[in-house]
Amino acid sequence: MKHTLSQQRASISLAMMLMLALTEPWSAAHAQESWRFAGGPRVVAFADVHGAYSELVALLQATGLIDTDLHWAGGAAHAVSLGDLLDRGPDVRRVLDLIMRLQDEARAAGGSVHVVLGNHELMNLIGDWRYVSAADYASFAVDETADERASAYVAFADQSRKRGDTATRDEFDRSYPSGYFARRRAFAADGRYGAWLLTLPTVIVVNDTAYVHGGLPPIVAESGLELNGKVQADLRRYLALRQRLATEGVLPTADWQRDGTLARDARKTASSALVPVIDEFITVANAPELSASGPLWYRGDVYCKPLLTACLTARSSCSTPGCWARTSTVGRRRS
Repeated sequence: MKHTLSQQRASISLAMMLMLALTEPWSAAHAQESWRFAGGPRVVAFADVHGAYSELVALLQATGLIDTDLHWAGGAAHAVSLGDLLDRGPDVRRVLDLIMRLQDEARAAGGSVHVVLGNHELMNLIGDWRYVSAADYASFAVDETADERASAYVAFADQSRKRGDTATRDEFDRSYPSGYFARRRAFAADGRYGAWLLTLPTVIVVNDTAYVHGGLPPIVAESGLELNGKVQADLRRYLALRQRLATEGVLPTADWQRDGTLARDARKTASSALVPVIDEFITVANAPELSASGPLWYRGDVYCKPLLTACLTARSSCSTPGCWARTSTVGRRRS
């Protein structure tokens, strides 16, 4: 990859800004949620589990973080999940239950299990479930009541203006597999998994290393670790606004896939009281920190492949923004 001298200087300056934003001391006002951690004999980082429970267990046992009974055995070590625990695989629920339990056990033993948000955690929170597997839905079927599913079908049939039609029932079952509505409850803002996901940071610093799912774009240099609060506030506000719009009939209760389009279309005929709510919903949905230019989706690292070797040994030598981010530390054992 070729860079002009001015491009190289600009890239180096940005990289330095990013490092300063993440390593300078926090003010007392942010001490409680600094997302900065130190100490521990080592750091074990892993990413993109995607519901692969057996493989995760094997990894944690091989690194000595859990024992044969799947309890924390890592002592004061730091384990860092770099996001995307969810989607694609069959055992998402078991993965989440394990990680959540290990967080408590590690804390009690003087260690830590850190989890940063990935883009798939974001997608699940905002109702983009394109990558949820059939086995994942099925794992929630035991928690879904007959009344809950029957009520959802009535609403679906009414919207389709058909009821008792076999084709309508088949379409409903395809769109909302068994377990769908119980899973929706579990991933709601007040649900077991949704409430937990809303507490997670986007980027953390352990010792002298930043950990993030996608990468460290310019917005991180601008906000530093305060970005965690922004992302959490955005997500909570998004969910609250969506609930308001669903209650008002602007957005559907179950199907979240077309929220953006439906909200923009509804604005054209919405009441004067609802227009500001719709506008704020659209604004939050397009917040820079949640977008493709934010750290959950950032793909800048792929542009510095020729420099990855240098990144692994000296982050500051990288001349491409983001090159010294996630890939420079994943899996490294620290002494």
